[in-house]
Amino acid sequence: MSVKGITVTGTLKQGVEVAGVLHRDFEMRLPTLGDNIDAVDQVGGHNGVAVNAALMARQLVRLGTLEPKQITYDLLCSMHPSDYNQLDAASGELEKKRLAAIAAAPNSSASATDSSKQV
Repeated sequence: MSVKGITVTGTLKQGVEVAGVLHRDFEMRLPTLGDNIDAVDQVGGHNGVAVNAALMARQLVRLGTLEPKQITYDLLCSMHPSDYNQLDAASGELEKKRLAAIAAAPNSSASATDSSKQV
């Protein structure tokens, strides 16, 4: 299993309303280092919850029928705390999937060691 394509899906308990439409179904992907950097740049590093919300906004591939550009830090700040907790749990599930994929991947360290031997 490739780590790159790992996602989780779910349904928020409360959802977020945009233009009179409630959006609850979501899909989240693994974060990248760039996502982390951009989140800290956006909100500063002094508030862990704010950084996490800014990061989640970048990780969300889908939230209802919203366009990806509509899934923002400000939108997530408007959500109910129970929905934030659901997204946080989904992020934890992504990490478990990532670790399982790494454990199942062929180990390349043996071949790298063998190729470094000189004859």
